[in-house]
Amino acid sequence: MFGRLPKIYRWRTAAVVMVLSILAGGWLARGLHPSGATLGVLIGALAGLALTYLALHQFHSSPRPIRIRIRD
Repeated sequence: MFGRLPKIYRWRTAAVVMVLSILAGGWLARGLHPSGATLGVLIGALAGLALTYLALHQFHSSPRPIRIRIRD
């Protein structure tokens, strides 16, 4: 989604997305059921992995040059 980022920015983006997802999952589960924070953190971590993949993966590969051989 963001395109080619330097490695440090990819790591930072992944860390921020993961931390926010884990916190959001724990917070939402804690609000629904008092003892559900652990399950919420686990679900938040899984959602964070998916969101990190979607944010940092390039779905459109760059075109590769092809060789054209001319035969005489």
